[in-house]
Amino acid sequence: MKYREVVAELKAAGASWIQFDEPTLVKDLDAHELAAFSSAYAELESAFSGLNVLIETYFADIPAESYKYVFFIFNIIFTMVFLSE
Repeated sequence: MKYREVVAELKAAGASWIQFDEPTLVKDLDAHELAAFSSAYAELESAFSGLNVLIETYFADIPAESYKYVFFIFNIIFTMVFLSE
């Protein structure tokens, strides 16, 4: 099952929030890796309409450069909250 289908099923079931765990974001990602992340979520953008999306990381904080890049892009698309312990 594709993420788009899972998101559609969650919306149909009445979900208002969905969560994605992205532990990879705590690594020092290069521009190519950040672009791949961006592309993957851009593919889901229309499916996210009407939903709040929570992106969770764990084990460490997101490196400053990655945080700036990801937050800048996705703040426009959907509500994004980054959490770390």
